[in-house]
Amino acid sequence: MTKPQRVDWVTIGLIFLLTIMYAWTLPDVPFHPDESTHIYMSKDISQNPLALAWDGTLPLSAEERIRAIDAPLAKYLIGVVREIFSIPALKDDWNWGLSWEENLTAGALPSDQQLLFARSTMVLLLPFSLWLYYLALKKILPAIPSLAAVLLLGLNPLLLLHARRAMSEGPLFLGTALFLWAATRDKRNPWLIGLALGIAVAAKHSALGLIPAAFLSVVFLPGESPVIKTALIKILKTSLVLFITLLLLNPFYWKHPLDALNAGSRARFDLAREQQEDYLGRIGLKGQPLGTTIPGLVLNIFLTPPQTEEVGNYLPETGESREKYLANPIHYWGRGLISGSILAALSLVGVGLAFGRFPAKKPAERNNLLIFALATLWLGVFTIFLIPWQRYVVVLLPFVFSWVGVALVPIFKAGAKSLPGNTPLN
Repeated sequence: MTKPQRVDWVTIGLIFLLTIMYAWTLPDVPFHPDESTHIYMSKDISQNPLALAWDGTLPLSAEERIRAIDAPLAKYLIGVVREIFSIPALKDDWNWGLSWEENLTAGALPSDQQLLFARSTMVLLLPFSLWLYYLALKKILPAIPSLAAVLLLGLNPLLLLHARRAMSEGPLFLGTALFLWAATRDKRNPWLIGLALGIAVAAKHSALGLIPAAFLSVVFLPGESPVIKTALIKILKTSLVLFITLLLLNPFYWKHPLDALNAGSRARFDLAREQQEDYLGRIGLKGQPLGTTIPGLVLNIFLTPPQTEEVGNYLPETGESREKYLANPIHYWGRGLISGSILAALSLVGVGLAFGRFPAKKPAERNNLLIFALATLWLGVFTIFLIPWQRYVVVLLPFVFSWVGVALVPIFKAGAKSLPGNTPLN
């Protein structure tokens, strides 16, 4: 067995241990009302898809508005698990305008069983996501730094909180990892890349920022000069699979696709405007210039404590679970000024190392680094224009830790040279 193969097995073992930890501490994760929405809408999995298609009537009903706005993958995954284990759906969706007690009376608060099974769905995704992420990392890193990056990401407090809730972040991580694996394979298939991209976008719409990296991965192959006709065909194939995947998973658009797209866009715009007005009103700002969101992006990725809720509507009711969750050091480690600054510095150093020595790298490694870089750039651009809520930066975490992994390469190399026999890093 070669050294990289041994590292592969060690990675599998560590991912297995991480999964046990994810499951063991799952009941401690504080409840978020958006989990109610995903559990409630998971009933769509057992309905006739044509019954979910918009009939063209305005205004949109409450459920139609959710189908128009939200990416559908999380609710389907939760619905499948509910159906398998005969777990009932919620009676009603959470209403943010009502009190905790009123939502409880309406049947919008999930039982412990409903919440546990819905969250367990997300936990089951994490080991597959981490393994696919590791395979993609090995296209730009040696095996040991790849393992270190996987471990750092797998233990990151933001992933532990947001990717285990019955919401979109867990499926988003899976879709992102699947995309990175497909886009960095030696033999790249536009159909597979389009499917992986479709799954990521069906998990959360911010994954649209992966599209430029997807096109790069199918057009610019290592050691080959792109031919315009061939490149256009590959882009078309990737786009076609992306479109078909999203259409199949969104029956809301089946009957009146263009009108439904227009209605959904208006609903999404209205929601964004409402969220901005609410957020800006709370912090006393009348506008949201770009300069206020860039610091928020950096703070959310590296420094601020895990954000168990974005607004304070139900702080008294969630206070006990929040305090219990944050009492466990594993749930907030590395979020201080010093440790967060070190992590931010490592990520910047990683970017510098990756492209400072770019011409000397092999064509395949250069190509894969460009895919990671382009995805980082465009996902960052997408995230900058969103409200600086912490869970919106989860899509960037795999890329942050990929650059941290690059920064760790010379450190591991120096350590390997100090060992007897100058053991090679790979």
